[in-house]
Amino acid sequence: MSTLTASQPAAKRKRDGEPETAAKPLVRSEIWFHDGNIVLQADRTQFKIYQGLLSANSTVFADMFLVPQPPPSGGELVEGCAVVHLSDSAIDVTYVLEALCKRSHVTINEPVSIAIVAAFVRLGQKYQIDAVLSEALKRLYHEFPVELEDYDINNCWAMISNSDCILIDVANLAREQNLLSVLPLALECCSREDSDFLVKGVKREGHSVTLSPADERMVFAANDPLLRLQSTTTFSWLTADGPDECEAPDDCNNGRNQILRDSFFPCSLYASLATWDQEWEEYTICDECLAKAKGLHASGRQRYWDNIPSIFGLPGWEELKKERVLSNI
Repeated sequence: MSTLTASQPAAKRKRDGEPETAAKPLVRSEIWFHDGNIVLQADRTQFKIYQGLLSANSTVFADMFLVPQPPPSGGELVEGCAVVHLSDSAIDVTYVLEALCKRSHVTINEPVSIAIVAAFVRLGQKYQIDAVLSEALKRLYHEFPVELEDYDINNCWAMISNSDCILIDVANLAREQNLLSVLPLALECCSREDSDFLVKGVKREGHSVTLSPADERMVFAANDPLLRLQSTTTFSWLTADGPDECEAPDDCNNGRNQILRDSFFPCSLYASLATWDQEWEEYTICDECLAKAKGLHASGRQRYWDNIPSIFGLPGWEELKKERVLSNI
């Protein structure tokens, strides 16, 4: 963790002939309480709030304020308050302080952006701000569950706003903050994305947002194993023999083969976690074969789910679940 300081480090002396670089002007945030008693500065943005509020929500800040600080130099006082310099981005600090001071971004029935979730996780873990950390983890764990049953019943993007780069953002955040239980499903979802999209990413603030090089390679390497896995799990019923009760095996075999052709040729369908499609019942397949197919499809989806972590070099679900038990979410 970066050391919090109440004074700005002395600027390095410039060499002769070296051009002067003007510092960006300081910006006063909208989070500025006139009766506040501490000023936080992130990047070139300042926030005036209360030591008591920070101490009550963060054990890191509470411990820091207990340590006697040297008297600040005159230039480091802002409206009589000492300045604490943070190494975090101004936008992350803004989101967290809005939550602490204004109760923003914490309405359970409203989705929030991944940028807010990321800020809550980063600063929540760094400064031990349990309120925002638990809020972020609750949302991440809802969208990226560890149980297939929860995957089936949860409303997608009910707690985190969908966006053009959401899967990449989530995978990057999970890797950055070591949230391993989020990674299997996040990376599996990334594997369904167009490869050109994954390579080029999404332009944001002058640069491309992509997966980390290691995760990008892992996702591409997982494509073939995932397709082979779905053929022997979720879609094993397409090549399985019909039950003994089937009275028209030739017709049912033709029906299954037609579904196979329609779904996987000329391009393979990524539908390993898709639930049973009612349209499959419109093919020439008897009721006995359909009943067996539905059972194989359901059990196959579970086997596919169980194997996702290992495809991406991660511990099994049972081990990953411990992360969520420890976080008490």
